[in-house]
Amino acid sequence: LSGIDLAKHLNQLNRQCQIIFLSQYLEYAPDVYETKHLYFVYKQKMKEYLPKALHAAQKKLHAIQKQFLYFKSGKKKYQISQNDILYMERILTTTEIHTATEVYTTREQIPSLMEQLPSSFCRCHRSYAVNLHAINTFTRMEITFPDGQSVPVGRTYYENAKKHFAKLALENHHPANNSYHGGAS
Repeated sequence: LSGIDLAKHLNQLNRQCQIIFLSQYLEYAPDVYETKHLYFVYKQKMKEYLPKALHAAQKKLHAIQKQFLYFKSGKKKYQISQNDILYMERILTTTEIHTATEVYTTREQIPSLMEQLPSSFCRCHRSYAVNLHAINTFTRMEITFPDGQSVPVGRTYYENAKKHFAKLALENHHPANNSYHGGAS
């Protein structure tokens, strides 16, 4: 099994795997582009480029870790993509984390879970927090999701949730954030 074949296999098993090729044969460099990899380090330049490659891998792994919510449920530990979360609901002593396909439960409270999440998540009610990227409509009374589910908006949380939603809308529709910069729209 060549290193390139191994990398292709690792790409299938784990898309987040950080692959660094290390070789003394420059003729293999073009072949690595058949794989998802981070770096190609030529052995004669290893002292110079391996630390850079390892730093890049560490930086990318840290960025990937920030894209997940980590929590415990009983004796199990979970890691779910922040993008998959629709909302969280606190019911008595448990918090339900709702995704499009599953509901996870944990004893962790919403404020402690929110510490791991970006500003696109906000409280909309004493018992609810939502992923603003996932919502379909936002009104004074409720937030709905594309699948028809809805959560209430509490009076004391409405203004703060509205500010978060407006800020996110501005960030996502600001011309500086648009990759297209020409022509009529």
